[in-house]
Amino acid sequence: MSLVGELINILLLVLTARAGIKAIFAIGQALRAGIDPPQADALGSGKRIVIILKVYREEANIGEAIRYIHSVLHVFENFAAIVVGTANERVDGGDNPTLAAARREVLPGSHRIQIVEAPADQRANAAQQLNYAVASIDSDPTKTWILTMDIDTRFSVKGVREIISYVNLNEKIIQQSGLFLANYSELSFWQKGHAIFQSRWTICHEVLRIHAHRHCRLVLAHVVGHGLCINVGTLRLHHGFPTETFIEDIHLGFNLAGDGEVIKSCHTFDDSDNPKTLLTGLKQEYSWSYGAMLYPMYWYYYPHYATKGGGRRVVSLVLMLQGMMLHVNWLCMSWIVVGVGVLAASGSMLALCFLGIYLVDYLACIILFVRLGKFHYSQIPQAMLATCTAILRRSLPADYALLRLLLGMRIGRFKTSH
Repeated sequence: MSLVGELINILLLVLTARAGIKAIFAIGQALRAGIDPPQADALGSGKRIVIILKVYREEANIGEAIRYIHSVLHVFENFAAIVVGTANERVDGGDNPTLAAARREVLPGSHRIQIVEAPADQRANAAQQLNYAVASIDSDPTKTWILTMDIDTRFSVKGVREIISYVNLNEKIIQQSGLFLANYSELSFWQKGHAIFQSRWTICHEVLRIHAHRHCRLVLAHVVGHGLCINVGTLRLHHGFPTETFIEDIHLGFNLAGDGEVIKSCHTFDDSDNPKTLLTGLKQEYSWSYGAMLYPMYWYYYPHYATKGGGRRVVSLVLMLQGMMLHVNWLCMSWIVVGVGVLAASGSMLALCFLGIYLVDYLACIILFVRLGKFHYSQIPQAMLATCTAILRRSLPADYALLRLLLGMRIGRFKTSH
């Protein structure tokens, strides 16, 4: 066998082992879907959770979000909410249309929902809004947690009770990850695949890495800007949400992992929408790809946020290299799957073995989503076929984003419409 052939076989062995770990984890998640997570109806003495909803140009959707927040506050005591907009949304010095719509939806006499506006800034981003909202919290930071949500985030009652149970156990950082299946029945065939792919990524990358990091601090993990419940004192210790990059949640997750902070992953998931059109979905992936691309920047800025001195610089370097490998995987995976498919068609048993295990991972996640009531068993064949199309186009937005960066073109994130 030639040297190239041996290298290809080694790569296939590594990819197969990696796919096997994810498949085993996905199967475990599917099997435990019917087991109730820890639950608590009320927060412990003196403890408080503040929901933070950051908004920008969401006039059409803010009403439904405010009504949802009211429903949460009606059920749970010692909860409050802050809706934070940005003065950048004002036009010619006029009112902020999103916040004006939010004020109309807040019930008269409701003092548990606060509406604030972060000041205008040319470099304003979501991190600035979140930090502004956190700065307005005046309760004891050691006994106060924030719970972040996006305009389309919906926490189940069971999910909130699970978060409360962990707050009562003094878990400082809790992540309730999100599935993008809330509007699955409304999506086209192509976007059904996108919704399943993104939701599967939540299971086999995000949740898996949080679990692994809890047992080994040298494993990279991240937090997400919806469903993050973090103690205010802990957040302030780490100097808040980083403002240097526009992917504030991945950047914060890097800082927390670099300092060896423990993250608790919830068994329940929050519910979010998936983009309805193929183009919007590709734009979303294009924006998200920068989150993985910018790990060298996270490492560069890490000393500004480190709480344990220079001794963690080497650990953060190890985490950065893992992040860069994740980006390489994103850039290449579609092309690798096509190449492995060609090898499998030409008779390579190792290539066929990889493809089989790789697809078992997706199938297990689809079964998990069925067990969670997202769609019916009869839809599994269509779901698998749609997911295969998402796999084959997955790398394209990330490749385009990297090309723009290499050509010195402007980078940025698209706002996803809901």
